[in-house]
Amino acid sequence: MTRHKTLAAWLALVGGPLGLHRFYLYGMRDRLGWILPVPSVLGIYGVMRMQQLGLDDRFSWLLIPLLGFTIAGCALTAIVYGLTAPPKWNARYNPSADAAAASGNTSWLTIGAVILSLLVGTTALISSLAFSFQHYFEYQRTALARCVAPTPTMAPVMVCVVDTGMPSMVAVKSLIAPPVSAQNPCTDLSSVRRCPIDGERRLFRQAYFA
Repeated sequence: MTRHKTLAAWLALVGGPLGLHRFYLYGMRDRLGWILPVPSVLGIYGVMRMQQLGLDDRFSWLLIPLLGFTIAGCALTAIVYGLTAPPKWNARYNPSADAAAASGNTSWLTIGAVILSLLVGTTALISSLAFSFQHYFEYQRTALARCVAPTPTMAPVMVCVVDTGMPSMVAVKSLIAPPVSAQNPCTDLSSVRRCPIDGERRLFRQAYFA
């Protein structure tokens, strides 16, 4: 059976989490091909569990990265397949064929598989790492917060100051300075005479100065 490099690369990219590329290259008895679907199924179960229980479910954020890491690993495998030299590919997977057989040649489809595998693998790996670390640190922060005693707080105190004026005892003892005019009292004589004018009384004050 001739095993083509381009087909193996695409199988690793598209069906790698199910082990299709391993079955294509090594047959149905390949152990790793049967093991690969296990983390993939667990990761899918974690996604379904998160949709039902929300992001706070700890079991789901432990399972979801398994799917991302499996996809990233299969994408890396597809890149390795696509970049393998034709003689090396034929010598390993087609030992009975010629070293320059067409099964190991690199075509545009092979290059497309490598580029797409690079994009998909990088996205899956970064997303899985970010998801794992984010929820891990959030869990650690919540666990530490439960063990630390709450910070004691002081009840707010309100102070009211009311101005009630000067106390009566102080007011009695206080002295008011006399006006300036009291220092030079008036020593003149004055007299008041009431005179009727036109039927009305008016008050006139006549002062006699010494």
